[in-house]
Amino acid sequence: MLATQLSIALHNSWCDRAADAVAKPWRLVPRGALDPAFVLFAALGLLLLGLTLAWSQGPGVLLLVAAGTAAGYAYNAWLKGTSWSWLPFALALPTLAVCSLLVAGRLGGIPIDLYLIGVPLVLAIHLADAVGDIEGDRLAGSHGLAVRLGERRSFLACWAGLLLAAIAAASLRPLSAGPGPAFALSLILLCIAVTSLAWMPRAHRSLIFASAVALAVDHVGAVSV
Repeated sequence: MLATQLSIALHNSWCDRAADAVAKPWRLVPRGALDPAFVLFAALGLLLLGLTLAWSQGPGVLLLVAAGTAAGYAYNAWLKGTSWSWLPFALALPTLAVCSLLVAGRLGGIPIDLYLIGVPLVLAIHLADAVGDIEGDRLAGSHGLAVRLGERRSFLACWAGLLLAAIAAASLRPLSAGPGPAFALSLILLCIAVTSLAWMPRAHRSLIFASAVALAVDHVGAVSV
């Protein structure tokens, strides 16, 4: 996972080299500290290393790691700056949880619940992260989901996504495992995040992230028992 995540990060830098030369010239590639060809070579080398290590854990792990990495590459090359920019994350992050359960030997059946929860959860995270950059993205010609929705609707969609994920998690968890403290913490953090816009708007993104992590930890812990 470390190798493939580094691969995605380097590939992202390679894909953004032209845009960064204008908007972020201090980065390593646009300022000439790293050669773009070397960055791409390193990204592909780390990709090969990551897939080789995944194969050592079995073909199922290889398939899941490859799918998650492909989502990251698709984001870098095609989907960033579009209304579908959230989709690779919505597919890749639940896949990471599935892969972890498989490696731990605790994956039973097809984990549809992780994707039903993960898609609205990741959408909420994505909007919380992007809403603060709406003006800059609009000036740069980006057509991401937050830019299309605008600030007000982005916040509403963010909160609705997190609440929908919580409802799905409560509905899809095993009958023997009731919501735990992390579930309650997630809802509390969501409420604080909603009210934080009036008195501490800079904390909103961190509160949404923390709420999402608490919900994910609660659900994955419940299904892996």
